[in-house]
Amino acid sequence: MPTFADACDAVLTDPGGDHSLYTTLAPIYERLLVTAEARYDAQVLAVTERVPTSARVVLNAGCGVGRLLPALADRHGAVVGLDASAELLSIAGGHVAAGEGVSLVEADVSDPETDLNRRFDAAVSFDYLTAHLHGAALDRGLATLRRHLHDGGTVVVDAVADRRALAEDSPSVFRDERYTAERAVDVVDAGDGTGDLIRIADYRVTDSRTGEGAVAREREPVRTFAAAELADALEAAGFRSVGVEADVVEDGSLVATARV
Repeated sequence: MPTFADACDAVLTDPGGDHSLYTTLAPIYERLLVTAEARYDAQVLAVTERVPTSARVVLNAGCGVGRLLPALADRHGAVVGLDASAELLSIAGGHVAAGEGVSLVEADVSDPETDLNRRFDAAVSFDYLTAHLHGAALDRGLATLRRHLHDGGTVVVDAVADRRALAEDSPSVFRDERYTAERAVDVVDAGDGTGDLIRIADYRVTDSRTGEGAVAREREPVRTFAAAELADALEAAGFRSVGVEADVVEDGSLVATARV
């Protein structure tokens, strides 16, 4: 499992490299989520209010470092965490106890060849599906969820409506006995007329033993949705009874619920 020190060392070694919260900086991503307890609690509540307790097997698409997995397993009995990032899944695996009813699969939900060889009673996805998959990739991701759900199954996904959903206290500072990492975030318009956004994060890492420092930058395009656009995407994928609510998990976000 990659450590915070590994992430800091990667920035110091190659500050101009292709660093991302979903790859080399995954341990920093984990620490960011630990500081966002209220947001995590809101996600758990959103699932609790929208997925029936009768759902016995749940798919968490884009599970990341696995924050939702234990809560889903406790409530529903079995959960599969799906993510394309080996680094994030390695962290998730370190937090999931044996026998919890959780299994992890490294696969891309937008790959039409992805086949989990089972169907689920529900599928949930936060902070991933609609934010990072664009155009045909999003259509393929939703089709994967639809294909893996039982008739009558439930899907719950979130989406960014405006920049309030990307707001962060800045900078965030994380430390261990050797390294300090500061994350400062700016959110700008994508400039393409779509209303989409780009989250720009700078990571300043300092080695307290040597005094060495470096800054890496991550640019993350994020798609924004109007409620009608999100509903249309789900209906086009074959879902029905689509409902979209605003500001459920946080201001500036949407949560959609639909059925197969």
